[in-house]
Amino acid sequence: MLPAHDPDCFLCAGNTRVTGDKNPDYKGTYVFTNDFAALMGRHAGCAGQPRSADALPERARHQPRDLLFSRSQ
Repeated sequence: MLPAHDPDCFLCAGNTRVTGDKNPDYKGTYVFTNDFAALMGRHAGCAGQPRSADALPERARHQPRDLLFSRSQ
């Protein structure tokens, strides 16, 4: 049994996300740009340089995407 539709879930089909964008009434797979990306997008700038010679503080870029799936009919 599938859970009932949650009108407060910002990822659910037909609901409004935190950005104000409305999710379509998707019936299968839906992909969209992440509203809270942890890494910089491909075109984001980087302010400053690492403050140490440590190899860990490296720039990381990606296209922040979320993939959702709904089995509802």
